[in-house]
Amino acid sequence: MINARGRRESAGATDPVVLQADKLQYMLGIGPCLSAWAEQRPILIQDITRETRWPEWTARITGLPLRSVLSAPLTTEGRRIGAIKVYSSAPNAFDDHSVFLIERLATPAAVMLGNARDREATERMSSQLVEALSNRDLISRAQGVLMERMKLTARETLTVMLSASKGGDKPLHEIAREIVNGMTNQ
Repeated sequence: MINARGRRESAGATDPVVLQADKLQYMLGIGPCLSAWAEQRPILIQDITRETRWPEWTARITGLPLRSVLSAPLTTEGRRIGAIKVYSSAPNAFDDHSVFLIERLATPAAVMLGNARDREATERMSSQLVEALSNRDLISRAQGVLMERMKLTARETLTVMLSASKGGDKPLHEIAREIVNGMTNQ
């Protein structure tokens, strides 16, 4: 999968060997799953020992019990989500019918994963919005404290707080929290 930050990651695997093969693809930036994703088409390797498209990747996985690979892109509404793949320890494990089946599986899987990703993004954005509103309220309260104590305007209090933020190398909301907490501790 391509995660929300654009990094490649395996979302699930049935065997640690699969994770090793995937990790090598991500490290090298080449391999059948990455090609299926990039080219938006199924990729079939009948025998890894005879594969020539990704020589560095195939050379590095020769010690793993993998001989055949079938990978298909996960795409929904034009968004490239990742790829689904099946590895086999036997050569020539996959045929045209296998390609047909993985493509049929990839479509609903992509929809499901795309919806899950959208839901996570919405939840993340919602929590960030709640935090931003909370910080805004805290900053406003701190401004009120400074306006009352120092007889400053709202703009002047913001300048004071921004200066303290830069000088103390702290986020503005932390400076605001210190001002408000200082008020309640007195």
